[in-house]
Amino acid sequence: MEVIPLKCSRTLGSSFGELFLCSHGFFLLYHSFLWASARLSISLISLNNTKGSLVMSVMRFSSLFASLLALLMVASFENPGSASHGLTPSDASWITWENQAFDHSLKKLQKLQKKRIAQQISQYKTGLKTSYIDNLPELIVHESKKYGYDPLLLTAVIITESSFNNWARSNRDAHGLMQIRPATGKELAAEVRVQWQGTPSLYDPETNITLGAYYLNKLFLRFGDLGLALEAYNHGPSRLKSYLKKGHRPKRYSRQVFKKYSSLLPSQI
Repeated sequence: MEVIPLKCSRTLGSSFGELFLCSHGFFLLYHSFLWASARLSISLISLNNTKGSLVMSVMRFSSLFASLLALLMVASFENPGSASHGLTPSDASWITWENQAFDHSLKKLQKLQKKRIAQQISQYKTGLKTSYIDNLPELIVHESKKYGYDPLLLTAVIITESSFNNWARSNRDAHGLMQIRPATGKELAAEVRVQWQGTPSLYDPETNITLGAYYLNKLFLRFGDLGLALEAYNHGPSRLKSYLKKGHRPKRYSRQVFKKYSSLLPSQI
């Protein structure tokens, strides 16, 4: 996220913005929070921790809080011509350096993730052409970023579901990399506005991963727990709800995914 140092304005929301943002301390605190959020996310995905809801909650909070501050800054700094509380040249220079370091940290992390994903894919027979295989790491990272997931977690789900066999089909009529049923796929495609051409759509890697990532996030929002979301992905949300009403919480599938996820994490990032 690039933040251009500007002066405070007296346009809409300026009184609220001046109260919170028109000081060097808070402005610098915002950038420090961004930097800390990046480092926290990196540390969290390095933990061999099966409590997925905690990791997800912290990462989502970091993203939401940073976005809120950015929105307030836009509302307060629309008119750079109105002089009030400007940043000193040294502050602006420091903030520019922080932005560059933050962006570099994220890019480095994503590069390592793509490399790790590519290494995993190479261990399986995907049944795909090389051009499709080469695009998979980028696709997984892209779709994961939409919902605040670690791409390695989505990779673990794909390995658990299909072992990266694009043409996999289960005895429950689930298809493709993330094993999606046609009825579910049709419903999800309408929600995310992806072109649906029947079951063959599920054998398109981009469509399958787009729908699968969205579906997992949808289940997480419904159940509020990553472990439960994974179990719902496997059993179906209605069946899981029935289990929970009877006092039974399935754990086998989610533990399998978390175990695979832990094995994908490098010892150090």
